[in-house]
Amino acid sequence: MLDTHSSQNDSHRAGNSVHVFKSCWRSAQVLRSVRARRKSPPSLGSCFCFLLSGILGIPKKVIWIVRIAGGLALWWTNEVKLSVLLHDKNLIDTVISINGEDEWFGTFIYAPPYEKEKQEFWERLGTLRNDVNAKWCIMGDTNIVASPNEKYSGSPFDHNNAKWFHEFLERYYLREIQSKGGSYTWSNQRSEEDEICEKLDRVLSSLE
Repeated sequence: MLDTHSSQNDSHRAGNSVHVFKSCWRSAQVLRSVRARRKSPPSLGSCFCFLLSGILGIPKKVIWIVRIAGGLALWWTNEVKLSVLLHDKNLIDTVISINGEDEWFGTFIYAPPYEKEKQEFWERLGTLRNDVNAKWCIMGDTNIVASPNEKYSGSPFDHNNAKWFHEFLERYYLREIQSKGGSYTWSNQRSEEDEICEKLDRVLSSLE
């Protein structure tokens, strides 16, 4: 259940949300979170990270968590002050300041695709922020279809997954920053009659 707050506090959160939204969008321009899917040994994954840094012209400030089945990589540029607090195969948790502005938490994720691991991952993610008033931005592949209009074809929409995902957002005072472009972020790349499309990638921001 959500804690009850006064309308004054809610108004304060709503008023300050614009600042966090702008910070998140700005971070999207200077931070690049890349999920490296490959079948090569980790040492080759490391080479891939530095090679891509050169291609994109990004200073070699990079952390990667690469395994045989894939992993996460995160680059950031000189105007970003970033400290890594925690990382594993599914997330990189950081504290960020851009151009000397106030610090906020940025968590870059590749959530598990397996049903039995999904809710456990989001519960563990919530333990990273004991203070629900902290400025927090979550970016990446949530592996959750949050509403029926985010899915085209394939298995039926999972109402249970969507329910506890929205409960997570409410519990930690997060809202989704609306994206532009196509309605879906993932496709199985099959022919039209067998095609499945879903929206899985999101940016979530705190209201504070």
